[in-house]
Amino acid sequence: MSRAARLTGREQQVLREIARGYSNREIAARLNISVRTTEVHRYHIMTKLDTKNVAQLLRAALRRRLLTMADLLPPARGRKR
Repeated sequence: MSRAARLTGREQQVLREIARGYSNREIAARLNISVRTTEVHRYHIMTKLDTKNVAQLLRAALRRRLLTMADLLPPARGRKR
């Protein structure tokens, strides 16, 4: 089994939020977890994918098909009036 295949469900959720450009604090609020827990998940993801920064992380995740290009887009926001 590849190292990338060992991402937990929560790590996959955090990875998608990282791909959308959210900060650790925003990810924590969106997933209803602590900022520290988010940091630990981010560390584990980057370790498992053997990356040193977010750019490398996103390239590795796309290459391994853990993300799609659609995952890189932020969710659609409602119109402002």
